[in-house]
Amino acid sequence: MLPDGSEPTAQGPEVHTSTSQGASLLRRPSDRYGPASRDKVTNPQQLASELAEAFRAHCPQIRHGLVAAPSGAEALTAVGRAGPCNHESATAKLSAVVRGWEHRFGARVVTVGLSTLHLGIATPPGSEHEALLVAAEHLAFCPDTIRQSSRPYTPAAYAERIAGAHRWDFWWD
Repeated sequence: MLPDGSEPTAQGPEVHTSTSQGASLLRRPSDRYGPASRDKVTNPQQLASELAEAFRAHCPQIRHGLVAAPSGAEALTAVGRAGPCNHESATAKLSAVVRGWEHRFGARVVTVGLSTLHLGIATPPGSEHEALLVAAEHLAFCPDTIRQSSRPYTPAAYAERIAGAHRWDFWWD
């Protein structure tokens, strides 16, 4: 479930905010980002800030907070988060995966809910092969996002969705 109570879809939420960059980042599909390329690097902190602002504008009921931690991945464990419902109660394991994405893709934790996690991705997978490998990681990390969305994905279709996408959304049932 997304912060506004809706379920994630293949398209994701259409958001209109005062910052056109923030609004375009919350929209799907990845064709808004041009051709997938690892050469295109976005500032991770700026991207996360713009996404957080877009979430705040789209879902004003959400309360954002700051956590004293070396990274967003570490913050997931530092706050004592119990982990996603019905999947994995050891938050440190999920933090380790997110930490790897921080290093490999410039991922930044943007918003966390009881059963959701939204990441800004500065350098998304650029090739079809790399996106397919990351799709397998996403399937292991959060199978509900792929298998139980309003339109379940095959791994190849999900890989196509995330190739070039500057935002990854995870939802656990």
